[in-house]
Amino acid sequence: MKSYLKNISLFLAPLVLFVLIGGWILVNHFAAKIDPYYLKLTRFHSEGMVVGTSRAAQAIEPSLFGNMYNFAFTQSFSPFDSSYFDLIKRFHPISESKKDKIQWNSNNKLHLVCVDPWAFCSFTGDAFESSNSSFVGKVTPPWISDISFSYLLKYKPTTWKEIYRNCISPHYVNNDGRFVVEMDSNEMEQHFKRNFKDKLSYNKKKEVYLKGRISPVRMRYFNQIVEYLQQDGKVVLVQLPVHKELSKLEDKFAPDFDSVINQFAHDNKIQFINLRTFHDSVKYTDGGHIWNGDAHKVSVWIKNKIKEHKF
Repeated sequence: MKSYLKNISLFLAPLVLFVLIGGWILVNHFAAKIDPYYLKLTRFHSEGMVVGTSRAAQAIEPSLFGNMYNFAFTQSFSPFDSSYFDLIKRFHPISESKKDKIQWNSNNKLHLVCVDPWAFCSFTGDAFESSNSSFVGKVTPPWISDISFSYLLKYKPTTWKEIYRNCISPHYVNNDGRFVVEMDSNEMEQHFKRNFKDKLSYNKKKEVYLKGRISPVRMRYFNQIVEYLQQDGKVVLVQLPVHKELSKLEDKFAPDFDSVINQFAHDNKIQFINLRTFHDSVKYTDGGHIWNGDAHKVSVWIKNKIKEHKF
């Protein structure tokens, strides 16, 4: 019996070692592909932050601004609500010594808070808007690790087919947090043709929910996020361009949106970079998201406007 158990253990030991090494390699090289939020949610971010929805996640390249990380997610996961605000506080903690607002200088951080009507508008009522029930509301710092098996076991895609599809996808989150949607110009044109009409149709369906109003609850959390980030850096508000037809639709949903943000920026002495009029200067994958090939251009525009700005 002992001999049998010894033989079994000799057989299993290298097998277990092989599985562990294989798992380490898989997580080390493919974790960011398996789950697009892996790099964002398995480490703290002490840098300046890009905050917003998927428009910001795809369009703003932090490496052009120096010490910055793109912490934007999607319209569902990162509108201005309690879940997103709590997530920012968890993964960008500010020490008590910095709680008093500081004067901006070249050594302090730069935070880009990206705004669009969808991040502010109401869908199902104020109770939902202030809830902490989304995916991002459940993620906590214990997952912090360069190689986090525990995070993947809890939040990995539900099927092996989805994991495989993610692993072979050309799209990925880069080391600075930007979601890179790899398409050459020909692929982008074809993708746009297939998706633009669907995008407009999808957004038209939301009219019943939006009713052309900005949610005061989301506005309150937006204000709190801005105030929080001001504690260790300079905040700049950014509105990214979208296709002109989608821009018209957004004007219909939230006609006062630009004036509300302008007033907020004026009252709080914050720079607001509104790039809506640049809609013909960039290309889009679906009308709402800027093509990867133009992300560098848009980021340079923002950087230059920050340099030129004086209060």
